[in-house]
Amino acid sequence: MKANQLKEYDKVQNQIIEELLSDPRYEAFFLQYRDNSIPLFAKAYAHHKANLLVYGDFTKFQQRYLWDIWQDSAWYCLREIQQKKLFDLCCRWQAGQVTDLPEIEITHDFVTVGGHVLDYSVLSDISEVDLDQYIDYYQSDEIDHREVYEMDYQQYQDIQEHYMEEGETGIAYFDFHNTHTGNYTLLQQPPLRLEKELFYIKKSMESIHADHEEKMKNTPPEKPYLSSCDEELIKFAERFKDRKTSRFITDYSQWLKENPDLEIKYALDYLKWTSPEKVSIRAHDDWQESVVDAVDRHKRQKVIEILPAIYEEYLMKKQIGISLTPEGRKKEYNSAKWMKDLILKGRKLQGEPENFDF
Repeated sequence: MKANQLKEYDKVQNQIIEELLSDPRYEAFFLQYRDNSIPLFAKAYAHHKANLLVYGDFTKFQQRYLWDIWQDSAWYCLREIQQKKLFDLCCRWQAGQVTDLPEIEITHDFVTVGGHVLDYSVLSDISEVDLDQYIDYYQSDEIDHREVYEMDYQQYQDIQEHYMEEGETGIAYFDFHNTHTGNYTLLQQPPLRLEKELFYIKKSMESIHADHEEKMKNTPPEKPYLSSCDEELIKFAERFKDRKTSRFITDYSQWLKENPDLEIKYALDYLKWTSPEKVSIRAHDDWQESVVDAVDRHKRQKVIEILPAIYEEYLMKKQIGISLTPEGRKKEYNSAKWMKDLILKGRKLQGEPENFDF
């Protein structure tokens, strides 16, 4: 998706969401369902309709540009470098080796900071040494370079438990980095801070559960939940005579059914987009594995070729103070409030101050 199309998509999607949630003609329909399900449904519906309006139809929606794929992956690589630095910082914070970090009050705040990791001032800027080490990792054919869902980089509890059980983090770059730096030792330190947080959360949840049980004794049944599945989205479009969006979602749903293995579908599409460039394919007992491997190697090579240019752009933006975090990304990752409320409630139940000084 080109930058101007992405910007237009975001604008159109937000407009559609606003219309769905404010237009009186939809009010009676939404009143039938639970309040917390409505925004998710509106976002899912707006996603499809915005793609329809930006691209024109599902066929055009499928068209992607290889440069955008490679460029997005290159920026992902730079973020992954900084995510490892942030995770190592989290390990030291857990052990009490560092304190008073900006934006950090509880463990989950590291997830929030991970959403704008390239702009987090505590971390050292990416150096040429960092980049060279990452390229060594990225060009190795012996490593599974599958991209990680970026919120998972700072799931300290899951990663620490995986390491204690398996002797590795389960994140390829983290393990590569630890092997070359010895930073596995950071995961061997006791998670002192997390243990305290979990204690307070447990006390809080016990209290909430007891209150909920009492409240439910005299509460009428809840409204049904409005599912955001394609079937419900299509019904909604048909009900309000939005036939073009109904057709778009139907085409999309049918495409998914016809292509259950999206990995091989993506790989074949990728090879088609590279034409007339030739992509070498290694022999393999399973032709699908061979195709997926060819795409992975080709994509990584292209990303490595453009990484120096993306790195220069990164340095330039850092130097003149331009944000490296896409609009809306910081808000998307800010999910720590409910957990903080639980911890503070747990502190109060224990007769302790309602703060994070523990």
